[in-house]
Amino acid sequence: MPLTPFTAEPYATCLDLGPVGAILTTGLERTVVRRDAKALKRTINQERIYPPTGDRATILAGADPDRTWT
Repeated sequence: MPLTPFTAEPYATCLDLGPVGAILTTGLERTVVRRDAKALKRTINQERIYPPTGDRATILAGADPDRTWT
């Protein structure tokens, strides 16, 4: 399988703000694109950063480098 070059575009940060929620920013200037990102942050912490288990096709689809976060 050929390797896919890595690029951090679009650069995104999902910042957990504790009990008040979370925000999603894009770009190096950190433009806020979502203020209601708590569910997304939970998914990142509880599902995406842990070793995947389950169906291979579903796992690989979740790692699609062309996927956007907004």
